[in-house]
Amino acid sequence: MTAPKYVADVSADVFARVARFAANRDVRRTLNGVRILSAGGGKPVTLLSSNGVLLYAEEDPIGTASQSVTVQVPRLAVARKMDDAHRVRVTADGTLSIFSLAKRDGGCLYVHPVPAIIDGTFPDFLPAIGNLADYDEGLRGDFDVSLLLRAAELTKGFGQPIRFYTAKPPAQRIAFVIGGGRAGANRGKAFGMVMPLKSTLLAGLEANMPEALRPSSPTSIVRRAAA
Repeated sequence: MTAPKYVADVSADVFARVARFAANRDVRRTLNGVRILSAGGGKPVTLLSSNGVLLYAEEDPIGTASQSVTVQVPRLAVARKMDDAHRVRVTADGTLSIFSLAKRDGGCLYVHPVPAIIDGTFPDFLPAIGNLADYDEGLRGDFDVSLLLRAAELTKGFGQPIRFYTAKPPAQRIAFVIGGGRAGANRGKAFGMVMPLKSTLLAGLEANMPEALRPSSPTSIVRRAAA
């Protein structure tokens, strides 16, 4: 019997961390999964997900992917403690399996009941990230406090504190890392972002709006950090 050919074979540990940031029942179907990016040229595979307001990406230094795919998130992948001895493998026909390479429970642990590859275009978030050289550590400007708390909650258990960075004005971008350098998540090859807020844009519109047209109450979720 011919062994299946995997289009992606990645760490279940990395997959589980990234999957925390995936959307749930979003109309943009690809946001409900994890994007596995094949960089090619011997570069590491990157796993990425976003719920539309938070984004998180990690490199998998030992993962392989012959093509980029977006896959559904199996419940087992986030419900059970995983490590680099557990692998998420995807075949060209969309079959997703979780394997253990450890002797204690080696072999296949799970096979997703339906084809796991999600068709459709995954959003290109690179323009929203911008140039990382334009970020300074700390928070300033307008931001949604609840999203910062959500990012901290989703990264709980990653083993390191979360650190926020803010893009230089006039950009409205907040990025975060877990720990720092080789002490961070996945030896520092992990990155997250709070996506630019519509609420921030609305607050700017309100400031320039004629008095008679302004809402009766100001945009309540936006907070101002000390510069």
